[in-house]
Amino acid sequence: MSYSQNRGVPSSPVYNVSRLAPKHFHHFVSSLSPVNPPPIHCTAVYKLSALALPIAPPDRIDRKRQTTSGGSMEATSTCEIARLPEELLSAAISRTSPRDACRAAAVSPAFRAAADSDSVWSCFLPRDLPPLADVEPSSAAPSIKGRYLRLAECPVILADGLTSMWLDRETGVKCFMLSARKLHITWGDTPRYWRYIPITGCSFSEAAELLHVWWLEIHGKIDSKMLTQSSTYGAYFVFKVRSNARGLDLPPQNTSVSLGGNKSTGLVCLDNHCRYDEDGVSMPHISFARGSVTRQHEIPPDVLLPRERADGWKELEMGEFYNDEGEDGEVCISFIATAATLKTGLIVQALHYNLLCSHYRSIANPDRFHRKRQTRKGAEESMEVASACEIARLPEELLSAAISRTSPRDACRAAAVSPAFRVAADSDAVWSCFQPSDPPPLAEGELEPAPRSKKELFMRLTNNPVLLSDGLMSMWLDRESSAKCYMLSARALCIIWGDTPQYWRWIPLTDSRFAEAAKLRAVCWLEIRGKMQSQMLSKNTKYAAYMVFKIDDENYGLDSPLQEAVVSIGENRSTRQACLQGYDNVDDDDEEEVPENYRPMMLPARRRFRRRTRRVPPPEAHVQLPQKRADGWMELEMGEFSNEGGEDGEVSISLMETRGGNWKKGLIVHGIEIRVKK
Repeated sequence: MSYSQNRGVPSSPVYNVSRLAPKHFHHFVSSLSPVNPPPIHCTAVYKLSALALPIAPPDRIDRKRQTTSGGSMEATSTCEIARLPEELLSAAISRTSPRDACRAAAVSPAFRAAADSDSVWSCFLPRDLPPLADVEPSSAAPSIKGRYLRLAECPVILADGLTSMWLDRETGVKCFMLSARKLHITWGDTPRYWRYIPITGCSFSEAAELLHVWWLEIHGKIDSKMLTQSSTYGAYFVFKVRSNARGLDLPPQNTSVSLGGNKSTGLVCLDNHCRYDEDGVSMPHISFARGSVTRQHEIPPDVLLPRERADGWKELEMGEFYNDEGEDGEVCISFIATAATLKTGLIVQALHYNLLCSHYRSIANPDRFHRKRQTRKGAEESMEVASACEIARLPEELLSAAISRTSPRDACRAAAVSPAFRVAADSDAVWSCFQPSDPPPLAEGELEPAPRSKKELFMRLTNNPVLLSDGLMSMWLDRESSAKCYMLSARALCIIWGDTPQYWRWIPLTDSRFAEAAKLRAVCWLEIRGKMQSQMLSKNTKYAAYMVFKIDDENYGLDSPLQEAVVSIGENRSTRQACLQGYDNVDDDDEEEVPENYRPMMLPARRRFRRRTRRVPPPEAHVQLPQKRADGWMELEMGEFSNEGGEDGEVSISLMETRGGNWKKGLIVHGIEIRVKK
């Protein structure tokens, strides 16, 4: 595999991934969980309603075992790559780097189709490309990959005609060059001191030539918003020195690079007349005066010296800076030489900002790849033999790192692709990524006996709620997204008059993790409140709050007037009308108006007739009705909310009916659940 100079993108993508560096493969796939959806969600491929057994769809996996003597394993693994849909591969490869996408294209024809797709390369191409000059071909490439490679091959001129841009081949980071006309050169507009000369073979048509000055000062600046975020840049001065140049050697010149409140300074030497030994160390400085060679002082070791470029120009690193989120304002670069020496012979082409390093690193070192091309036999049998080891080329650590960036549901699906996938998908490295990094403290003995693996721990936390240390709350994990869900027991709620035996009493529970429930004896003021810190919930998750309850056989006043359910977090607040109990309806013609979770009320005889004439509220009334659960309890959705960064304070939930003044009886409160909204 060959790379062009200082770029690193393969010119001919033929590779063998058997030596991929597994420890770097955590960038191989995006967060495909519902908490952080990818560009193409792999769950869209398989329409399964819930996480069940680790079985892939029958149309994707051929389960028929072939009986062979010696080559059964090879025949079975022949279609392993084909089991992975192109959409999933594209979503995975799009989270790597351009270099790794080219490498992935050599794994198999299926990988090549995914790695060369527009959905992959559109993720590498910056979305905020600056406007280009009219003469530049902005979108003439037949594919997004072709456009990317064109922008990485050579700089393009921006609309102002004074700035050029290109993409770093390995990472897709934007790099810029400011022409001499774009820079602020002191006395640059005075023909006595500076003049602009035509140049060829460069992005720009002009360069600034220094005739003679005593005060040399050059400044350049660029808005940090134009640069790629989370990247470390280097600022470089591109120039030439005439053979008769003077005053550009010693004393050293001063450079500075500043962004926001950060500033770096350094000493440089434009003209060193210096050769380098085998170790790259500069040899003694020599100057030529009136035909004689004079040995002068050596250049100090802390002074940066220029390097020759392949295009015949020199470049000098002036400093580096880190562009975090692009909100720090302008990047200012200065070159100053104000010593009392006459300076002449400098030709300034440009100042450019090039990538030093980025958060978006390649998954492996190119030296770890086997670049030997395989000889094709051309027969169909040879294709089967070559594809038999496709999955075997991907090491277990690499598969584990990839699957760990999906969701628990997709990890179980991946386990059915092949034995190699099963080993990786069931590993602790995968399932530890699905578990919360900040779990709340649990009650003593909740995880006994200790789980044997991370997957077993995850399954235990999804199958059964566990009590927290206070004994008043329970927690479990959502199977599909691994988001944390909670239930506040009745004791953890604020129930008005709840501690007054005349109005409420506490009854024991045998079918719950909590020991007690609150049973309403009789009140005319119904008010139940609950709250919890948003930091306990999973970030970037949409939740819903549910009242979990039962209705006693002896009940009244819970159907009308309607209750008010309120859920609030931060500045957001939702309010809805709710009804804890549906209405009786004796008219057979209107049976369709009774909800499925309808349950007849048992009222005192003197009031039963009046209640039986009531009807279920029409749909346009937007009244929230309860639903029956599999565990025998009822649940009423009180509202929903989004927990963005977990920094919005408390989530407050309330159910109230205080306006009618009617007496109510027969409500048994289990608690309030806060779980992922489906």
